[in-house]
Amino acid sequence: MGWKGVLSWIKDLPRYVAGMDIAQAAKSVGRKPEEIYPLNSNENLFIDKREVRTLMLEAINEYDPRFYPKKEVFELIERIAKYLGVSSNMVYVGFGSDQLIDLITLMFRSSTIALMEPTFPMYNIRATVHGARILRYRYLEDFRIPIEDILARKKEIDLLFLCSPNNPTGHVNDENEVNEILEEIDGVVVIDEAYSEISGISLLNLLSKHDNLVILRSFSKAFGMAGLRLGYMIANEEIIELIKRIQYPFPITGLSIRMAMKALEKVGKFRVYWNEARRVSSWVLKELREMDVKVTPSKAIFAVISTNLEQEFLFTELLKAGYLVRKIPPFLSYREPLRITFAPKEIMNGFINALLRILENANS
Repeated sequence: MGWKGVLSWIKDLPRYVAGMDIAQAAKSVGRKPEEIYPLNSNENLFIDKREVRTLMLEAINEYDPRFYPKKEVFELIERIAKYLGVSSNMVYVGFGSDQLIDLITLMFRSSTIALMEPTFPMYNIRATVHGARILRYRYLEDFRIPIEDILARKKEIDLLFLCSPNNPTGHVNDENEVNEILEEIDGVVVIDEAYSEISGISLLNLLSKHDNLVILRSFSKAFGMAGLRLGYMIANEEIIELIKRIQYPFPITGLSIRMAMKALEKVGKFRVYWNEARRVSSWVLKELREMDVKVTPSKAIFAVISTNLEQEFLFTELLKAGYLVRKIPPFLSYREPLRITFAPKEIMNGFINALLRILENANS
């Protein structure tokens, strides 16, 4: 068969498509990259980059890249556990939440994995890579979980992914609904809480009640360290021990470890950013609704909007105005959806005004 035949299965795999590169986007409308605000990748622009750079310089001065990070991994785990108020035996780390998603789906290879739609595409991609049978469920129009449909097949489900706040919609899954699912199914439920600190909402309290719950967190969003690729998971000790068996011997870099520990030492400063993000996000949602723009009930630093304008037209007009957003496939009653990442108020004020002008001009 040859190597091309052996590897031909890879060509049919779904691929993760990152947000459009800002230089490419700017060129497409005849603007300079520095004239475009990147509101397309859910990066936390509320975090002052000077704060993160200061932490990085401190970390670099203490870091010797000639050595593997050994005991430092466990020191970070201890710090994370203290930050969350859980046992260190319940925490482990990975190269971003993406890698932990991959390891969890690897654990359940050739099993049945359930996921919601729309949601973060990595669950589907990694489940497909590992040969899982995938069950897909759609959120109801009010963004509640279709519990009856899920529980009707509860004996089949080995693993269920839920994202809360959900990407791309930003809505939070109802705790009572999640608790009911945890009580009824024998499989593992993963709650991806990448945006939890920003939303101020978490289901960590359910860990003490359910041994089939895994929670994922990340330093990418809450601490503005997306480029350092550092995620972690919280679960019962048995699941953590299984993850350790299939994790790399040195899963994260020494620089990332030192950056994370310094961030946790100054978590009070980051809480100020989280509070500001919540305040601005609430204001943006209010402004959008007053403009009669259809918008998801987000609790994160992003939301999906849909208008009477075609998706491609509105995307291009916003880009011309200096705002790069993200096109996503239609879902529920959101027929022309664009996902918008929120940013500091002065940026969002300009975005709101630009959107209003586009809508008025198009509908006049």
